[in-house]
Amino acid sequence: MSSIAKIFERVKSFDVAIFLTGSFLCYIPLSMFTKMAGRGLFASLGGVSVGTFEILPMYAVGDIVASLAFFYISGWWRLMNRRSFLGFSVPLPRWFTVVSGLCIVIQIFTVLWAYAHSGISIVFAALLMKGGVLMIAPTVDLLIKKRKRKIYWPSWVAASFSLIALIVAASGSGSVITLVVAIDIFIYLISYFIRLLIMSHWAKNDNPDDRKRFIVEEQIVIVILLSLILGSMGIIGSYLPGENVLYEVYRGFVVLPGSGFILPPILIGLAAVGAGIFGTLVFLDKRENTFCVSAVHSMSVIAGTVATTLIAILYGENYPGINKFIAVAIIIAAIVFLSYRGAAQNDDIQIAAEDGAEI
Repeated sequence: MSSIAKIFERVKSFDVAIFLTGSFLCYIPLSMFTKMAGRGLFASLGGVSVGTFEILPMYAVGDIVASLAFFYISGWWRLMNRRSFLGFSVPLPRWFTVVSGLCIVIQIFTVLWAYAHSGISIVFAALLMKGGVLMIAPTVDLLIKKRKRKIYWPSWVAASFSLIALIVAASGSGSVITLVVAIDIFIYLISYFIRLLIMSHWAKNDNPDDRKRFIVEEQIVIVILLSLILGSMGIIGSYLPGENVLYEVYRGFVVLPGSGFILPPILIGLAAVGAGIFGTLVFLDKRENTFCVSAVHSMSVIAGTVATTLIAILYGENYPGINKFIAVAIIIAAIVFLSYRGAAQNDDIQIAAEDGAEI
């Protein structure tokens, strides 16, 4: 093997770490800008807060532009499933990527709402959602029969630490769970459960083209659904002025662009695409979901804490409670075990060969 090939293989062995770093860097502006918009902290808002659904149209613009540009430049769009229609080869996502894309759209709405909700902190909302997914991940590993995976002990320890962090964060007196918040989080978790099942069954393997194809098809579905849903909401909202979600979306199309508040929502969309692609690349790694989910959501929780702290430093808002920082410290301990699990990849291959399990 040439020296260049050796370097490539060495870099390739750190692909999950690279994807996690990218996800972390995208989650910070995603969390921070969404909360700032909800509190009216941008100068162009003049102290007036913007409703969560009001920023969705410009958010969608950023999402659509970033997705299409990335897939075109990378060439991933060529991997899409195709069907013959009237003599033409037409790109057509498979049914399971359609369902998975729908799950992502549901998550977009639920996450944005939770992050911008004034009665709950970014850190607490992230811990509730990500902690729930941490409980779902090993369940999916055990349920999937086609690609059943052994859950190695470092992944169990990391998941347990992350759940302990959830309990610690929930102990803060400033964190209150209302019925609406509980419903929002429940919908988020159900959509995540379905998506993990789909990814584990059809795309979680060591074939890079399968993973790229899944991401492209899923993202195209997201682009189409966001455009249709938000467009329909905006049209209906134009006939229903007042304090309601539909009118907020209408204002996002018509009023918000004229106010000068355009760039931040677009940046939120760009950050969401980055976090989504990097996170999905980790999820589709053939190691168990217990490992992959723990890694991605640990990064997002730390990023949420960083976002809240930056807002406090820059705008004089409240800092996260001490329990939130303790929770992050516990998650850092979990990351140590995740790192051990990642470094043990080659050993796992040998173990899997001996006991017939997949890594």
